[in-house]
Amino acid sequence: MAEDTLPNLFFVRQPIFDRKMEVLGYDLQFYPLPVDPPITAMDDPRVVQALLELVANTGLTHMVGDKKAFVPAYRNLIFRLPSAVLPPEATVLQIEKDAPLDNYYLEHLARLVKMGYTVSLDQVNVVNEWVAHMAQLVQYMKVPFHGHDPNRVMSTVGQVKATRLKVIAQAVEVYEEQVYANRLGCDFVQGMFFTRPRQVINRKIDASTMAVLRTLTLIQDPSSDFPRLGRLIAQDARLSQRLLSVVNSLSYSLPNPVSSLEQAVAYMGLTQLRSWMTLLTMASIPGKPAELTSMAILRARMCELLGQSLGVRSDTFFVVGLFSVLDALLDVPMSQALTKIALSEEAMDALVSHQGLPGQLLMVARVYEQANWSWLFQTSLKPDVLSSSYLHAARWATEVSSSVTRD
Repeated sequence: MAEDTLPNLFFVRQPIFDRKMEVLGYDLQFYPLPVDPPITAMDDPRVVQALLELVANTGLTHMVGDKKAFVPAYRNLIFRLPSAVLPPEATVLQIEKDAPLDNYYLEHLARLVKMGYTVSLDQVNVVNEWVAHMAQLVQYMKVPFHGHDPNRVMSTVGQVKATRLKVIAQAVEVYEEQVYANRLGCDFVQGMFFTRPRQVINRKIDASTMAVLRTLTLIQDPSSDFPRLGRLIAQDARLSQRLLSVVNSLSYSLPNPVSSLEQAVAYMGLTQLRSWMTLLTMASIPGKPAELTSMAILRARMCELLGQSLGVRSDTFFVVGLFSVLDALLDVPMSQALTKIALSEEAMDALVSHQGLPGQLLMVARVYEQANWSWLFQTSLKPDVLSSSYLHAARWATEVSSSVTRD
């Protein structure tokens, strides 16, 4: 392999929520696939060039929508930062823990701040003299939660808040940690806690959610044909409008916008109609962040693409991805959530215990979103297939999520 060959990159985005569970932005994480000579530091010029080309070719708005992009402030990146690729109003430069900084780097960073860029300091475990000095440049400080002593976290959060900077609770993996972050007054939270069910004792599903589950059962009923599904849609004006919005946002190469329910149904096959009705119905469950629906879209598409890469085309991949967030939507274990829905045995096994190919691919999607790169390298799937599948799924999820979650 030539010395100047650029590496392909693993890329993943993790949402950062405000206190209302609206997305402030996405933490963009990158990891290079093996090349020769080996990459020993993320600041390698080849990594930076590959990162810039990835963002330029994909488009930042396709990666994060209208939210902010938290990107690593590698030395070789900030000295050649192209504003056309990473515009100041959309980009937060994230200084990584233990990054080697000098006056030249900090002076240039100060110039970027004057240009409109925002800066975040990553993994702040203690507010020492250096961190206090950095408060002159940064707007956000991230304080890690999961696996850290709660008393020390409380102390660090208090010290950061004394600097009047915004605090991002980092590595928030369970709802109890989110509750603690809110109690400490953190402004934002980052982590995968929202993809897991809250632990609620004697959880009872309310009447409105039961109505949603009944609708999902009708949608997934194999005997539900076009006329029956059409009647179901027609009874719900909100569902009808969102279905039209989804059809018009997808790549159907339509000469004119779809304006009627009949046209929408005609353009979709029965399988696609079921899938989108399922997603739109799930998105109507109250009290859950819209990002959970976006995650369902991303997982569904990624599972579908990974299946296709193996030469297997099955609707089950997409369905399994969609329903993979049902436990988090209902705040009950997946096995309990699925007792309310009529799915195939293959889909049920995949969702409950990751059995079969659909279950294995769902596991891959889950591990990928957690950025567990070492685990992924041990799978039989090619790394470039994994990275391209996630990138395409994330882009697709960004494009259609606004139509699905719009009020």
